[in-house]
Amino acid sequence: MSIDSPRPRRRQKRALTSAVFLSGAGEVVDFMLPLFAAASIGLTPAQIGVLLAVELAVSLAVRPAAGSLADRFERRSVAALGALLYAAACLGYACAADPALAYAAAAVGGAGGALLWVALRAIVGERLGEDSGAFAALVSAEETGSWVVFVPVFLLIGPVGYQGVFAALAVCCLVGAVIMLTAPRGAGPHALRLRRIR
Repeated sequence: MSIDSPRPRRRQKRALTSAVFLSGAGEVVDFMLPLFAAASIGLTPAQIGVLLAVELAVSLAVRPAAGSLADRFERRSVAALGALLYAAACLGYACAADPALAYAAAAVGGAGGALLWVALRAIVGERLGEDSGAFAALVSAEETGSWVVFVPVFLLIGPVGYQGVFAALAVCCLVGAVIMLTAPRGAGPHALRLRRIR
């Protein structure tokens, strides 16, 4: 199977569609989390800083393992697992009534984000030799996601509050995971390696 046959193109398209939902959800979480933590949980500025640091630290720590998993296993499954973990983090924020649960959700979100974006970008990069605009298309999908998800959030936050918004973001992540899982399977790292040698 050629790396630029319709199947790899469909795989890339699904990855980009998934990125719209997942990037939008991530952008809203990044924007809303400090506001939510102060207004709903009563965290101090220092505690909010720790909350954000937990997510970033876990994300950085998990990235090497995420890269290894993306090279060894089906990338769509790794990306979908990351999206599911990010959905679980959003649900954790929605249910958080104390700092402990918020910190746990931040750790889960950091791990999920690392798995998701490393694997998803690897999928997009599979066709870089045939499509030099692959990563530009990914950036475009991410920016589209910001608008697609941000605008409804501002309409929702009044009637449903922070908890309802985080629950809606979890649904966005689930949609992204399903789209990713319905993408065609990849050729596999061994097949790609053999093709490059030839």
